[in-house]
Amino acid sequence: MLERPPIVHPDESLAEARGRLDGKWRRLIVLDRDGRPVGELDGNQIDGDGRVSERVRPLDATVPADRTLYDAFSQMLIRQASWVAVVDGDRFQGVLTPAAFVAAIQRVPAEVEGATARR
Repeated sequence: MLERPPIVHPDESLAEARGRLDGKWRRLIVLDRDGRPVGELDGNQIDGDGRVSERVRPLDATVPADRTLYDAFSQMLIRQASWVAVVDGDRFQGVLTPAAFVAAIQRVPAEVEGATARR
């Protein structure tokens, strides 16, 4: 259910960051070399020269991996974020997007129905 947007590191160039963007993602996750989240980088603000570290901003919303979808969705709404970064300890795991939430919600009734049918 977690999605993996493109990853860049703070010491990389903005040109390298631009090269990682694709049609699906408009933002990149910035991780240190040990996989810990540093922040995010808006694809609309990576023109010109320089380093990722000069343009990185904090993540809008994060949630620990052991929390519920309800907790993650609450963070998204409270912070008015377009995604929620999921972390396990200090390691980035992926992001939950609105589409991932919808898919998870749609999957639950089917799983419950399947469990009931097997009894």
